[in-house]
Amino acid sequence: MALSSAGGGGRPARRFQVDYLQGCPQLYENYKVSRFQERRNRRDVFTKLQALSCTDYSQVLMMDLDMLVRGNLDELFELRAPAALKRCSGREQPEHGADFTAEDLWSWQRDKMSSGLNAGVMLLRPDAKVYERMVREIRDPTHPEHLGTFGPEQDYLARFFTTFGRGAWAHLHARFNYQPNLPDDYVGAAHRKLDVIQDVMVAHYSGGRVKPWKLRNLELNAQGVRRLLEDDTLEAEMGGEAPRASRPMVMDGVAVGQRDTGLPANVKAVMWEWILALRRCDQELLEAAVDLLFLIGEAGGR
Repeated sequence: MALSSAGGGGRPARRFQVDYLQGCPQLYENYKVSRFQERRNRRDVFTKLQALSCTDYSQVLMMDLDMLVRGNLDELFELRAPAALKRCSGREQPEHGADFTAEDLWSWQRDKMSSGLNAGVMLLRPDAKVYERMVREIRDPTHPEHLGTFGPEQDYLARFFTTFGRGAWAHLHARFNYQPNLPDDYVGAAHRKLDVIQDVMVAHYSGGRVKPWKLRNLELNAQGVRRLLEDDTLEAEMGGEAPRASRPMVMDGVAVGQRDTGLPANVKAVMWEWILALRRCDQELLEAAVDLLFLIGEAGGR
């Protein structure tokens, strides 16, 4: 997490451990086959709410792990919290920093969500009372406001903060949460106009096809990571072949096309950039006498 000091004078970021948080099945669409079902049958996606418990800080920038930060993000701390990218949902998005409210998230029948936010990058203001209330709510299977969705934690957060607090989210421009997997008929003009190489500050590798570490015939054990660190031929494998969907893809109620050809060169370049960043990180660790491959092997990933 990137942290803004509550005292205003600035201090080094601290690293600390938090407990996993799990939400009740009523918050999931088809809980038993949720994509968030991890090993040991855990669904810990609500752990993101722990950012609200960091009350030593006035603001917290919560970020997913499947990202590459390509530039300075200090300007995001000038926005009003909470802030996150409003999903396009086949429509245009607000201007960077402008508000979106509950009416932007629901279908005209008001019986289901037709949009939401992407919780990969969120500016949040820690608050112990809000945190405790949320934890109680997500664990309560009888809560009357629960709605099962495919993005349970981000849709819960969208609903909560457009109902309580200041009743709105501030929108983050797509360059601060660029998702290269999104089809052109789903995204808005702000996303389509991006010069990916020059403009993107945060690349968010959401979706299996655009994760640089998910390649055919490559396991994430010590041998596989060694290939990521040493094998330059992997650059040609970025993106791979697009799987054919057995049915049309629908996102936020919008029927969208899928790429049935290779990914654009600029998307592949940003994916390869992650590999190069991993290699730089490995070198820095070695200079600090930390052997990444050894640690992976010792952890059982041989």
